[in-house]
Order: sequence, then C-alpha cells, then structure tokens
Amino acid sequence: MNQNISTKKPQLWSRGTAFLRESLRDHDIDYTSGRIGRALGLLAIPMMLEMSAVGGLIIAFGSSVAAMFSADPEVIRYGTHCLRILGLGFPLSAIGIIISQAFNGAGDTTTPTVINLVCFWLIQIPLAYWLAKGIELGPNGAFVAMVVAEGLLTAMSVVLFRRGNWKITTA
Repeated sequence: MNQNISTKKPQLWSRGTAFLRESLRDHDIDYTSGRIGRALGLLAIPMMLEMSAVGGLIIAFGSSVAAMFSADPEVIRYGTHCLRILGLGFPLSAIGIIISQAFNGAGDTTTPTVINLVCFWLIQIPLAYWLAKGIELGPNGAFVAMVVAEGLLTAMSVVLFRRGNWKITTA
C-alpha cells in the first residue's frame, strides 16, 4: 500500500513565516533583552490561530484531502486517520516552530538540532513502533507518535528558551 500523502504541506506557510522572522536576526535585535520573549509570544498567537484553523479544516475535510491522492478506500481511510490525528497537533507545532527558529535567529543552532534529534529520532521512532506494534494501534499509533514528538519538541523548546542559555551564544 502506497501512502504518499504529504502531511506537512499545511505547515509550509508557518515554516515560511518563521524562517522570515528568523532571517530578520541581523537587524539590531537585542536577543539578550527580555523583549524577545514577549515578541515571540506575540508572533506565536497568530501562528497558533492559523495552524488551529488549518488543523480544523484538515480534521473536517481529511477524507476529501486523502481522496485527492488516491481512489483506494484503504489509502483514503489511513490518510484520513493520519490527517485528523496530525491536525490535532498543529497548534502546538506553531509554538515549536517559532521557538526553534528563535534559537536559530539568535545564532544558537546546537539547541534546536539536539531537540530535533531527541524528539524525532530518540522518541518518535521508537514510540511509533511501540504504539503501532507493541500495543497494536497499527498505523494510528505511528500518527499519534508524530503528535507526541511535536508536543515534546514544543515543551522542550519553551523550557530551554526560558532558561536563557541561548543568550550566551549571542553575547
């Protein structure tokens, strides 16, 4: 069965805006001040709303979206489940994207790299296998693992950003 459904397409706009904001880093932004945290909070709100709207649309119209890629009922069923589960995690993804790009914008590329390695390689892959095979959730277990990993990435990013070690990199 070929499941060639791109689940990251709706995030392209948010990633693009995050990269745009990150690219503004060389414009006299004082990353060591408390203002950057407030600015990121203001940026996160519209992105969360945007991703919530996209997630809502995907949840509501998941089967129609999946049907655009295949006429096979089994592919449509799995694609619909995948899109609906991932759609629930979109608001969290917005926050994770903003903060991850803020690290990059501040010149700290190590922190987001480590966070991504931990969340996606050390957590998501084994968790997906365990949920799919170990407790027999099947493909839905893999989809849930993707949302869990993204939520963990967001939580780790927020905690590490608040600690402020990234400010040392920019000094």
